[in-house]
Amino acid sequence: SALGETGVADLVQITNAQAAYDASTSLKAFADSPPAGGDASVFSNRYGNPAPYGVFIADCFAGTAPWIQTPGRKECIEKTVRDAIPMYRIFFLVEDAATNGDADLARRALDQAYALWRGGNEARAVLARAERRSQDYYTDGVLQEGTDQSLVTIIDAAFVDFAAAISGGAAGLAAAKDQLFGNLQAVYYQASLRYGWIMDDLLDTGASAQEFFDPQGEGLAFWRVVEPFIAAVTTTPGGNTVSSAVADDVTERLDPTELPTLKDTYCLTEAALEGRLNPSVARATVGVLNYVFEDRNPTVGTCAAFVPRTAVGRELLVVGQAKALAAEVDDTQVGIEDARAIYETPESHNSFLTVAANTDVQSLAQASYTTEAYQRALTYFINTDGVGSGFYDTFALQAFESTGPFADPRDASLQPIPVESVLAARQEMAKKMVEDATAVQTIFHLLDSFLAASDLVSALEFLERARALFSGATTAFGSPSTVWDRANKRARNFVTGVGSSTYLTDDGTTSSTSVALVNGRIEDSFATLQDTVLTAISLPPTPSPATVSEVNAIKDRIELIYQQATLRYAWLLDEDAAAGVANNYHDHHSEGWAFWRVIAPLVNARSASAAADIEAFYAYTGARPTQDKAFCFVKERLEANRPGTPSASEYGRLEPVPCNYCGDETCPGPTPTTPGSGAGAAGSGGGGGGGG
Repeated sequence: SALGETGVADLVQITNAQAAYDASTSLKAFADSPPAGGDASVFSNRYGNPAPYGVFIADCFAGTAPWIQTPGRKECIEKTVRDAIPMYRIFFLVEDAATNGDADLARRALDQAYALWRGGNEARAVLARAERRSQDYYTDGVLQEGTDQSLVTIIDAAFVDFAAAISGGAAGLAAAKDQLFGNLQAVYYQASLRYGWIMDDLLDTGASAQEFFDPQGEGLAFWRVVEPFIAAVTTTPGGNTVSSAVADDVTERLDPTELPTLKDTYCLTEAALEGRLNPSVARATVGVLNYVFEDRNPTVGTCAAFVPRTAVGRELLVVGQAKALAAEVDDTQVGIEDARAIYETPESHNSFLTVAANTDVQSLAQASYTTEAYQRALTYFINTDGVGSGFYDTFALQAFESTGPFADPRDASLQPIPVESVLAARQEMAKKMVEDATAVQTIFHLLDSFLAASDLVSALEFLERARALFSGATTAFGSPSTVWDRANKRARNFVTGVGSSTYLTDDGTTSSTSVALVNGRIEDSFATLQDTVLTAISLPPTPSPATVSEVNAIKDRIELIYQQATLRYAWLLDEDAAAGVANNYHDHHSEGWAFWRVIAPLVNARSASAAADIEAFYAYTGARPTQDKAFCFVKERLEANRPGTPSASEYGRLEPVPCNYCGDETCPGPTPTTPGSGAGAAGSGGGGGGGG
């Protein structure tokens, strides 16, 4: 209470607060060591220290990392003193009351816990925090404040029930303990979710770095009250052990030394709580945050069906980096240089971001694996391009540095290509190697690793990392710069058949909110595999045929996305040739080549000759491709070498291509056979143009 009255708004007040804390007796003693005989393993396991809050408060006072900014230090001091230290002590008192076997000592321990709950000054006690949060949460459509659904009411009743259990003997003590401490924890579940939403909202509204310091520090201080307990839960609802590292994702997002780059803190927090709440606390008891219930920002707080049980933060950061790079790169030298800086030094686009080793796109592009998917691609690119491990990194750097095929491209007359045209080609290759090729290769590697996993924990980790890279978000599927988003773009180019105006999306339109049908099918396979792992008793010696089939379905449908992209750019090059404008083809040529490089090793495994033909057509030299009806040339070779899972109808028909352009269709009316002529020609509907 004294510390709260002192205030910690600036450095002088922080000094005064530290003096008050150091002069305290019980408070500092509570923080510095667990009581004699108390089991502090839950804290030691998470923080390597049985009494972490004494260290945390010392760091807050000293301003050491992560408490560098004054607003964050203020929140750390206030919330550690008012919330974390009392809750730390309550934990041991409640445990003592439930286990010491002496009714008088148990009542004394429970009374002491109640005193810390209520406090000599209720405005500074844990109870005050519960009252504030009851103003922020709804249960059954009603604000919790002043109702039986308020945690203040529930916790007070739990103290009464615990006292009755002590009088009644040992039988009900364990349940009474879980009920009491679980609902006390729920106060901080509420606080953690609330600050996750605030962080996402600040990011969505373009807040300055300074605006993050206070809520980020406050969010981390609240999260630390329950973090060790969340991390300690390593069993899924199905009864299987999973990684406790899911808590790391939330901690990382709330680290005040790192400015968030992804709008996913709320949903990562929700995912961390899923299945890890104290068993005595139903998710409904926590309630629905008012910001979400009142839909204050529709783009924040709506979490997707994918609830990760393992840490996927690295993959989401990779997607964020790819998004930042895509926003920077354009067909100017400055844009390409800025994008390269993000690629090679991710922290360059965010001065507050600390990037750990192997948590960025370039590390993934440079990685070498023993899995079948990687080795197949490695063999292909060694034979085709003379490029070894890290092939997609090599291709990206060639585009960034103007080396390899971009060093001195020439037209058919061996004249140099204009600089602006080469820049257009370079930026397309660079973006697609980062956004698409590296992501797909890593997803395939992770799926191979999933099939080869030796235990359920590893299997689930590999699977969920692959899924996070595919969709790129826990908040809403389809973060920009993901495979998911690429599928949506392609589905808005392809219709169900000749003369159809129904696109391959969930609503059959090209709306910006339309979702590719293939994405739904891929997500269904991921969900099936996740459920298989979560409900398994043990990992079978070899994956079941059904499991292998679902993995192949994911791979095959991802390949479908890039078969569509490869085919579309052959059509765009036909349109460029028909237009006959000098140097109008370089971006389409390079972009088509980039998309082809995503699937070339797969097609090559089915037909080396077909892959060689498409590679020869797409390989960029600077000269305009001379293949007559390139669309038909590529279409014939892809259709003959499709993967096994998708049906022919799933591929659809590229909308702007005239009917019977390749001489293999029956048309309802006149039969135009050249680009730009007839119904459904380029420029109508969802066809024509580039744009990814």
